[in-house]
Amino acid sequence: MFFMKRFFLLILIAPFFSFSQETLDLNNLSFIKKYATTSWTNGTDTIIFKPLKGEISNWSDVVGPEMWYLYSVDGPFFILPCEECYTGNECHMCGYNAIRFKDDSLELFWEYQNDFFYESEGVKFYSNKQNVISCIISRGGYFEDYKSEEINWFPLGSDLSLKTQEIQLNKKTLDDFLNKKAIEREETHKELFDF
Repeated sequence: MFFMKRFFLLILIAPFFSFSQETLDLNNLSFIKKYATTSWTNGTDTIIFKPLKGEISNWSDVVGPEMWYLYSVDGPFFILPCEECYTGNECHMCGYNAIRFKDDSLELFWEYQNDFFYESEGVKFYSNKQNVISCIISRGGYFEDYKSEEINWFPLGSDLSLKTQEIQLNKKTLDDFLNKKAIEREETHKELFDF
């Protein structure tokens, strides 16, 4: 009877030990698994990383809400790396949207061949600081490839009054990137259409 009680007790508490061991090993989880169900703000925008469930058919299955600085293009959606996915853009007016899962980052991007030139745009999320997720927005346009400075995201609900300088820097970084993109589009239009 004594052994039976111990065995029963062991069966009841064994799942807690394996769960505890799993939660202690957060450093070995991939980026998306580590941050799934967490919400973040850069002072202007708010995002949530969603848990992976079922089929992923676009970016909004992984991160939401849709990011205003990353729109999708006509074409298929790929989850990379993928050996069967053809990411070449030899045709005109064709492209693809993609997500790349890595252990230490998450990338959302598109590549497109319009009638005149190749374009690409994306955002890469990563974390190399405690309680901070960072991202860099990149773009390949008519003249050159360029990217934003680092933008930091803080846990939603954290005391942002201590982060005013970083939030102002985030806003400036976003504004600088969008201004460069607007100048690029204007200069591209002049180059291609103003004869």
